[in-house]
Amino acid sequence: MQGPKFRQDGLGGRITIALVAVCLTSFFYKMVKVRLRFYRLKRQGMPMPPWDPILGNLRLMPGLARECPSDALQSQSFALLSMEHPGLQNGFYIDLWPFMCPMFVTTTPPLAVQACQTYNLPKPTDLLAPFINPMTGGDNFFTTNGAEWKHDRDLFNHAFSMTATLGHVDYILEEAEIYVGMLRDLAKSGDTFSMDQLACNYMMDVIGNITLNTRFNYQTGHNPIAAAMRDTINLECGREGENNPFRRWNVYRLYRQWRNSRTMDHYIGLELEKRYQEWLQQDQATARGKSIMDIVIAEYMKTRPKSQTYNSTLDPEFKSWATIQIRLFLFVGHDSTAVTIIYCLYLLSKHPDTLAKIRLEHEQIFGSKTSVATQIKQHPEMINQIPYTHAVIKETLRLFPPANGLRFATGCFSHRHPQS
Repeated sequence: MQGPKFRQDGLGGRITIALVAVCLTSFFYKMVKVRLRFYRLKRQGMPMPPWDPILGNLRLMPGLARECPSDALQSQSFALLSMEHPGLQNGFYIDLWPFMCPMFVTTTPPLAVQACQTYNLPKPTDLLAPFINPMTGGDNFFTTNGAEWKHDRDLFNHAFSMTATLGHVDYILEEAEIYVGMLRDLAKSGDTFSMDQLACNYMMDVIGNITLNTRFNYQTGHNPIAAAMRDTINLECGREGENNPFRRWNVYRLYRQWRNSRTMDHYIGLELEKRYQEWLQQDQATARGKSIMDIVIAEYMKTRPKSQTYNSTLDPEFKSWATIQIRLFLFVGHDSTAVTIIYCLYLLSKHPDTLAKIRLEHEQIFGSKTSVATQIKQHPEMINQIPYTHAVIKETLRLFPPANGLRFATGCFSHRHPQS
C-alpha cells in the first residue's frame, strides 16, 4: 500500500529538483552573459568603477550606502561615485545585476541632452511603471512613448505656455503668502520643525490651485487628495516601500494603496466635473479658463466633432486619463519643487554673501514701499527681472538635482562627449 505513495513523493521531489536546476541554470546564464558584456567593455577601456568578474560593481554598494543618507536619491549616490573614482566625471558603466539592469550613468549635460533630446531614446516603461503607476493610477507622461506620448502632450501645450504660466502667478502667490507667514511664525517661536513637510504641503497647495483651480488648504488643514497622495508616497518610497517582502506585501499596506487610489480618483473626478460644467456655461468658441485643466478641457473639446451634442458630464475615458495626469503632477511636481526650495534655503544659509546679493537685487527691482506680492500680482513679468535669483536657483538644481531620468538604448547607439 505504501509503494505508490513513495513513488508519488519521489516524483514530486524530482520535479522540485528539476525546477530548482532550471532556475539556477537561468540565473547563472544571465549572470555570465551580463558579466561577459562588462568584461569586454572593461577591456575596451570604457569608464566604470572597480569591477569584479563575479560580483560586478556590487562590492561598492555597502561603502556607498554608509556615505549617503538612507533616504538619498539614487542619482546622488551615482554622483558621489563619479567623484570618488577618476575618469568617471562625464559618465560610466555600472553593473549591479541582478538587483538592477546594466546601465550607463550620465553625469554631464551634453550626454544627457544626447539621450533625451538629440536621439530622443524611449523611456523603459517596464522599469518606470512599477514605481510611478502606484502614485498615478496608470500610464502617464513618464511611462509612454511615441505617438501616444505626443498626443497626450499636445493637449497640454497651451497649458504650459509662458502666457498660461504667468496667468498662474496669482494662484501661486495666494499659497506663497501662507507659506511665508508660517515660516515667519516658526522663526519667531524658535521651535524645531520639518522644512520638508512644510515645503511639501505648500507645493501640494500650489499644484492643486494651478492644476484644478481649487484650494486644497493643506498647509493649514486636511485635504483628502493631498493626504492620500502623501500616504501613497510614504508607502512606496518610505520604510514601508522598502524591499522587505513582509512590509511590501503586507495586506493592510495593499489595502491602504487601494483606498488612497480610490480617494484621489473620486475627489479629482469631482473637481474635473466642476471644471467641465464651468466650460459648458461659457461661450464654447472663445472660452479659455485659467487653471491647467480648464485649458486642457477646452483643448480636448476642440477635438470633438462640432456636430456632436455635448454631454452633461465629462467623457469617462478623458476623465480617467486626466485624473492620471493630475496625480502625476501632484506626485512629481510637489516633491521635486519642495526639495529645490529646501536646498535653496540651505545653500543661502551657508553662503551669506550670496544671500546679501539676492536681497540687494530684490530691493533694486521691487523696492520697499509696496509688498513684493502686490507688485508681482500687478506686474507678473517682473519675476523675469531678477537674473541673479534665477542663477542661484539653477545652480541649486545643478548641485542637487531633484530627480533623474531613464532611457533605453535601442539598436546601435553611440554616446560621445563633445570634448572627447
